[in-house]
Amino acid sequence: MTAPSLVGTWRLVSFVASGVQGVERQYWDERATGLIIYTADGYVAAQLYDPRRPKLGKEWEQADPNAARTLFAGLATYYGRYTVDTETSTVTHIVEGAMSPDWV
Repeated sequence: MTAPSLVGTWRLVSFVASGVQGVERQYWDERATGLIIYTADGYVAAQLYDPRRPKLGKEWEQADPNAARTLFAGLATYYGRYTVDTETSTVTHIVEGAMSPDWV
């Protein structure tokens, strides 16, 4: 029997982070939204959003620093390659480009 394929577009249904002593918590809240796309040739792209982000009412380039910080903190976007370890049921994303250069 072959392992199921990840190839395709996946809708985010949960976004949790490990907190103190490994306790999981909602990263933004239970309504986090986004898409993760896996291609057959091993690429991944992710766009994840906190739906509570306020609208700016103007172009993002015109946002004041505090509004821009709120928008930036409420999203996670990146792309790169991925690997699948079927023995441990683990998918690893190898980030090649991201909203935060520290992720690369």
